[in-house]
Amino acid sequence: MKNYPQTTGLTVGNLTVGQRSTQNKENCMHNATFNKTVGDLITESTNGKINPNPIGQRPPVSEGWAKSKGIIESLLKGYSIGLITLRDIRKDTDNQKVYKGTDYLVIDGGHRIRALRDFSMNKFDVNGLRFVDLPDDVQKAFLEIVISVDTYTVDNKQATEIFRRLNTVTPVNPIEMIMSNDTSAFAKEIRSRVAFYSEYENKVHPLFDVVSKNGKPPKPLNWNTNTNPRRKWDEYVGIVSLKVIGGGNVNAGLDILAENVEQGIVISDKNGKRIDRFLDDALKVSLVINKKFNTDTFAAFQVVWFALFEETKEFKIDKDTYLEFAKEFYKAHTALTGNTDNKFDTNRKMFDINEKKSEMIAIKTFARLAIKNFANHIQQKQVAKLYLELMNLDDIVVFCEEQRSKTKAKKFEQLTIQGFVCAIDGLELDIDDAIFGHDTPWSKGGRIKDGAIIRKSHNVDMGTMTIAKYKAYLEFNKAYDEIKEK
Repeated sequence: MKNYPQTTGLTVGNLTVGQRSTQNKENCMHNATFNKTVGDLITESTNGKINPNPIGQRPPVSEGWAKSKGIIESLLKGYSIGLITLRDIRKDTDNQKVYKGTDYLVIDGGHRIRALRDFSMNKFDVNGLRFVDLPDDVQKAFLEIVISVDTYTVDNKQATEIFRRLNTVTPVNPIEMIMSNDTSAFAKEIRSRVAFYSEYENKVHPLFDVVSKNGKPPKPLNWNTNTNPRRKWDEYVGIVSLKVIGGGNVNAGLDILAENVEQGIVISDKNGKRIDRFLDDALKVSLVINKKFNTDTFAAFQVVWFALFEETKEFKIDKDTYLEFAKEFYKAHTALTGNTDNKFDTNRKMFDINEKKSEMIAIKTFARLAIKNFANHIQQKQVAKLYLELMNLDDIVVFCEEQRSKTKAKKFEQLTIQGFVCAIDGLELDIDDAIFGHDTPWSKGGRIKDGAIIRKSHNVDMGTMTIAKYKAYLEFNKAYDEIKEK
């Protein structure tokens, strides 16, 4: 391997452009250690051969150029910016489906490569000088600075482990580890709702919309937090996904989330729509009461929502009652977790901590902890009950049956019981012209057991009327027509 000697450098103001020497290192599960110039890294990150911003290690939103300036300043003064670590995916079939034509993904050093690229594109200055302001010989010397690069040919799990071991200054948290899997279908479902990825060409759910004003870093529209802090939003959507699949307030801890990501579980279209329905409801509640979410309020909202989801998967908040729902929710949330003293600070109750242990605890103390204990379905169900006992949801939430109609065989059976006549007009009815009609519309909570087999034309004409009201309406019209004829 070629070694590059230290140079004396070129000085611009108080900045010295220099090159550093590099030493080979023992092979340790990696293909090779070699050298690339700054110019090489800029070119290959620009033409897509190196992806410095892979899905799995997508960095948090930058709060400005301070870190990038520090990287460039170190190079210009002849200091090391450390080893760049890449993952060779040229023969990785799964990753080539995601990153078409890309040779390497950055495992560690993405911010450094992006800083080089952005400085060369004059996006920021260092000590008042942009790249274009540097003399030609200084630009040339800068582009010829040598950076050491390690490459690995590894699977997703090994790449994640390398990433974890390299990040010791700012340790990788569990959700960052979980979401570092680039090819998992389950992780893709989560990420696609939280942030835009050019690889996915996805549309972010509006709950996670951000806006940038006056050139400042983007800020969330619906969250009283930074943008996806340490992938917290990914964790929230992951929890929601697990609870949709599980049918309510099931255990939704990071260990289960990691297992689903690792296995690449595919979320069905029906469950995907339910995840979006949850996010839609959360957004509407936030907007209608002009209250941004934080960790506690979002945790409490999902606990309540999934308690309702357990009653029937097709429950709905009536479109005209979101404000009433939001008021009821925040009333309960304030009472159970707020800082204002009330009876829940001192009133104690026996709660099940887990399957084997119960404990007498102040209600507010329990609620504050239990809403965020996603891995404990026992506590989540109990705290959901506390909220619902304080919320008056009559005429706000509609519980619709999952089954909207009857099978053809069951319709025929009921038509037989009705004597092959329409339940509304009493006239003979053929099965091909028959349809199941709810006495109360399904969207208003109508039940199959209360419905009847009716003529298709009646089902269209009756709209949201009950069968009884529609029959009365027809009888009135018939009587009115008879009076007019006389």
